[in-house]
Amino acid sequence: MKIINKNQKEVIKEKDFMTIPEVVEFTGLSKHFWYQMTHRKRIRFYKLNDRRCFFKKQDVLDFIFNEHNLVKSQPEIENQALSKIVTGG
Repeated sequence: MKIINKNQKEVIKEKDFMTIPEVVEFTGLSKHFWYQMTHRKRIRFYKLNDRRCFFKKQDVLDFIFNEHNLVKSQPEIENQALSKIVTGG
């Protein structure tokens, strides 16, 4: 495992495109996880010469903060249920 120093972390934060090791450092999610997501085509990515994968930072953020990944709080769930009861929906 390659150790990334503080200066490299700052560079990663400023980059628009990241490799899988950089995405791992940026998100804290495993390399295996990101390879699974690319294999299953769950996230957009770019490939150069059929080898290295690159991700746009915004695509990574959109993937992580996707509505499907959101776990609502108990008050949000209760408000949504109450709203459906009141509107009949």
